[in-house]
Amino acid sequence: ITGEPLTPVTNKDKEGYQASTLAGQTDETKARIFSQLDGQPGGRPFGEMQAFDGLGPEVTNSRLAMLGFAIAAFWELTQGKDVYEQIKAYPLITIATFVIFTAASWIPFMQGQSYNVKSGPFTPALEVTVGRIAMIGFVGLILNEAYFQRPFFPHLF
Repeated sequence: ITGEPLTPVTNKDKEGYQASTLAGQTDETKARIFSQLDGQPGGRPFGEMQAFDGLGPEVTNSRLAMLGFAIAAFWELTQGKDVYEQIKAYPLITIATFVIFTAASWIPFMQGQSYNVKSGPFTPALEVTVGRIAMIGFVGLILNEAYFQRPFFPHLF
């Protein structure tokens, strides 16, 4: 967006990522996670990428939660439909979006590209943190709508 080239994250940024994400982990686990951040020639095996403590599930779920919350809020504000009504009204678009964003998250990892890239103020740690907030927000949105039987955001338009 800014036109600046992407630059690798420094060890200082890795330490910040470690402090915010890997508190309490063993040194072996930390080393394995950091090795996942760096690119690997020839790519990563699917099983390694999707391991329980692997990078794939957290990044993919974070991105899908951010996308889901933003779309749900937009449609609630503009159309007055809650999340269930949105999915029921547009099932194919919902599934296609899920598949496309999942594939777009997995393919760079499987090709061995580094997740250790910083672009302006955006870092891997920030993406994970915002993604976690979006996961909580999306679940809260669904629970609120299930309990009150109406959209959370008011219909403005």
